Amino acid sequence: MSAFAFQSLGVTGELFAAEKAKQVTARTKSGQITILARHTPMVSVLDIGQMIVKTTEKEHRFVITGGIIEVREEGGVIALVDEPKRAAAIDVAAAREAKQQARKSLQSIEDKSNQQFVKAEAKLRRNVAKIKAGSWKQTEKS
Repeated sequence: MSAFAFQSLGVTGELFAAEKAKQVTARTKSGQITILARHTPMVSVLDIGQMIVKTTEKEHRFVITGGIIEVREEGGVIALVDEPKRAAAIDVAAAREAKQQARKSLQSIEDKSNQQFVKAEAKLRRNVAKIKAGSWKQTEKS
């Protein structure tokens, strides 16, 4: 299987880079995508969820809350991500507690178009993604 250069940047700088990525999977606003070598050039808006990067050595998992991913014409892939966090660095117990708080908030809000509802729903989705990624047994050192 062919490989490609991958780089992920957050607001504080580079999150992760690999010269020999084999696959990148992420959730976009229009659904989950998987990028392999020689993928058609594209730009997509990332959604809350996991970003999984498979290299020739191992699998790297991150939780992101949004961003943009671009498959470049020359074959590289770059992801500009919001609030990135390595799966190994996630406090799963704290994420479970935050998920429960968000769920309670959602149940108490009657107006579904209310800004509080939108924020509580995003908090719930972020913490579900954190729990899923943090529960995975990380094979890399943070």
